[in-house]
Amino acid sequence: MTPKQLELLRFIRTFIDGQGYPPTFLEMATALDRKSRGSLHTTCRLLIEQGHLAPTLGSHRQRNLELTAKGRAATDDVPVPDAALRRVGTVVLVDELRRRGCGPSVFGDVPARAS
Repeated sequence: MTPKQLELLRFIRTFIDGQGYPPTFLEMATALDRKSRGSLHTTCRLLIEQGHLAPTLGSHRQRNLELTAKGRAATDDVPVPDAALRRVGTVVLVDELRRRGCGPSVFGDVPARAS
């Protein structure tokens, strides 16, 4: 497993353990400070082929990954940096405030989340 694959797998596990559901690709890209979601799709596909992740059928399209037992074992005792989790929380909070009609002056230079 490459370091980037392990980093992504650790983040997915921490997110699922904390939130109870898997992250979206945007949340993964934000947390791991990646500019493109395309590389994350490729990495997730490889992790599925290796048996660390599994797609969930019939669930919400944006949150359709689950961690397998092999994926959990690969990430035991490997923490995710707090900075990655803070980045996701900030984006989600900003999106919620924008949804409620708060103006851009509240956010400064925080970019809008792509849909």
